[in-house]
Amino acid sequence: MLCPACEHPLEETIAACAKCGFSLSQADAQFGAVLQAQPRLTDLQGNLSKSSRTSVLKATLEFEQRFPTIPFTTLIHAAPEGTPYRPYLFWLFNRSGLHTALEKAGANRHILLWIDPDACHLSAILGYGLEPLVPDSIIQESLAAARPLAQSGQVAQAAIAFMRQLDLGLVNLQSQLPEIFGWSPEGTWSALEDEMDPREMDRADGILTY
Repeated sequence: MLCPACEHPLEETIAACAKCGFSLSQADAQFGAVLQAQPRLTDLQGNLSKSSRTSVLKATLEFEQRFPTIPFTTLIHAAPEGTPYRPYLFWLFNRSGLHTALEKAGANRHILLWIDPDACHLSAILGYGLEPLVPDSIIQESLAAARPLAQSGQVAQAAIAFMRQLDLGLVNLQSQLPEIFGWSPEGTWSALEDEMDPREMDRADGILTY
């Protein structure tokens, strides 16, 4: 985890960044009253037509059906002029009411896509439970797929393009997991033990006992 203000490494339990002093309490004072977001889609300023809202919600439901443990929300919201994007998104993610009390730290697997229609800006943030698993390259590729649409004012299409590219990235990541973990479909613990030198069995017992 990196500080959203200075990108210095942080631990989840640290209240404030040791390098720049950023904290959620500081952000509360800086950004003021926080909006209350609704899961899946929040568009408080009414940027989307009824049909566009339906399209984004349909795409979100399809994404969550494919990845049932990853709640996804699109937040369409114009930030005050001059707002620093990274700290503001971090603050929105943690303060806008998207998560329950049980969805803390590693149990938080939410993804929030924020689109600022006035500035034609978009960015995304992952819950702590996804940060170690999903490479930043997947998020950047998803943002790159959506950015031209956001910049041309096609907000709903941008959100859908982000989800589609993210879907491709996550599917590809899943296909790589066996290689990442060195998994062999033919291998078993008993087969591994059969191949081991008996002199190593005592040490193996300690390793394989949970």
